[in-house]
Amino acid sequence: MTIPERKERRRKEIAAAVREFMKNSDFDNITVDDICNATGIAKGTFYHYFEGKDSLLDQILYPIDDYFASLEDELYKCDSFVESMCQFAEYYATYIAESGLKMCRTVVLAMLSPNNKNYISESRGIINILNRLIEYWQKKGGATTELSSRRISHMYLVVLRGYMLSWYSTGGNYDLEAELTEHIRYLSSSLQSK
Repeated sequence: MTIPERKERRRKEIAAAVREFMKNSDFDNITVDDICNATGIAKGTFYHYFEGKDSLLDQILYPIDDYFASLEDELYKCDSFVESMCQFAEYYATYIAESGLKMCRTVVLAMLSPNNKNYISESRGIINILNRLIEYWQKKGGATTELSSRRISHMYLVVLRGYMLSWYSTGGNYDLEAELTEHIRYLSSSLQSK
């Protein structure tokens, strides 16, 4: 393993420990000292891997890209476009619910920050996976080609992120998976090839 690969792996390990710590504390209230105590690293080690607490934010927010990369093959095993998109929504809802409300709050704040360009970047793993999945179903004749795959991806992302915001703002007071999957089923039915 190369030095940059080892450094990236260590950054991910630290971020995973902080994500776990954040199940009981908001990111805004966590200090670098808290991060060091939770991960068992020295302050100098933390600053070797990150410029500061805010530079850790990207590593905390984007494990969903790795999560979806590990499940991408499963999405192509579905029998239809609608079922494939519902499976995507189910994975998304599970990830959000298991991450917890405090992590949701951090993601919501990152969404609202004008400095967080990575959140909406077209190079994001989850966005590319969704786009590839839609292209796959368009080529198979299961999804409409009246709209580009990018446009359809954007529609789904708005719905997915909207549900995350709604679920957070209600304190997780409803079954995210059931509600989101029902909505995605309806949306996907309207985007099937006729």
